[in-house]
Amino acid sequence: MKTLGNLSLRAKTSLCVAWIVLIIGLSGAVFTYEILYSVLREELGERGWSIGRSLEARGVDHILRGEFYGRHEVNQETKTKSMDIRYIFIQDPKGNVIDHTFESRFPMDLIGLPAPDPGQDYQTLLLRTEEGNIRDITIHIFDGKAGVLHVGMTET
Repeated sequence: MKTLGNLSLRAKTSLCVAWIVLIIGLSGAVFTYEILYSVLREELGERGWSIGRSLEARGVDHILRGEFYGRHEVNQETKTKSMDIRYIFIQDPKGNVIDHTFESRFPMDLIGLPAPDPGQDYQTLLLRTEEGNIRDITIHIFDGKAGVLHVGMTET
């Protein structure tokens, strides 16, 4: 096996060019991945906000009239139609959960999720779970007078 010192100038030049091309290619791939990940994360947040606004518009009357079954049906239908929605739940202004789409018990760890600040359209939080990363998008219902709506969307 030839050592680097025994290689010809042409071979050394070719080897240097190959390394430079490899480094530029890898740097470009990492840069592209970071940009793509950032854009997709932003799109997921905007999609969650859009779904949340749609749910708010479709169900605020149910909440204000106390018709929780109608509200539940709207939430279940929305979750069923979108594969990346992991959960939807609604809290009243006092923080009590009045509806959720979990098949079993409501996970108590989600109770303490903060609501968006007044004047803020929505808030997005990253939750790391055993099922993977979930983006929790929280939206005021009727400007917070009727509570908050949480939409959990998977990043996978």
